[in-house]
Amino acid sequence: MQWQKDHYEPIDCQSNTNGFFSSAPVVPYDEDCIDLQKLEVCDTTTFFIGQKALVWYCKFNGKIEYFDRPGYHPITNKALKPITPYMINKYIKGK
Repeated sequence: MQWQKDHYEPIDCQSNTNGFFSSAPVVPYDEDCIDLQKLEVCDTTTFFIGQKALVWYCKFNGKIEYFDRPGYHPITNKALKPITPYMINKYIKGK
């Protein structure tokens, strides 16, 4: 599978073409992360249910990127962090 802008796509590993973004690494199919989605968030996004985070983030190329579940950033492989009230106030509501 390979990251394609905001989600993973299964790809044919036998093919010479690897999707839209050749800079995105090709990784083995993983049922746990195939549904990872990049999110566009705003000040009205629901970030928590009770104390449980619904949004996860990671910094990439100087910008914060948001995702819908825990896991690893699809390009850098850094662990995604759960959103916090501090991050919401600084990077989303503070714009």
